[in-house]
Amino acid sequence: MKREISEAIKEAGFSRQEISEIQILVWEENHVLMKEMLRRKRKDLLADIYQKDEQIRHIDWIIYSLETGK
Repeated sequence: MKREISEAIKEAGFSRQEISEIQILVWEENHVLMKEMLRRKRKDLLADIYQKDEQIRHIDWIIYSLETGK
């Protein structure tokens, strides 16, 4: 299980520093801190997604306005 989690962490797009920190927690079996870090990272990623989604909506509106002449 530890090996699978370590591989998944590498594939999840974490920074090298984050990977190191999480892998230490995996091998120490500190699931509480590991889940906390993962949830924080997930929250940050979602915030980025929502921000990008808002930017896309603005761009779409500009494109629409240019196409319709409004």
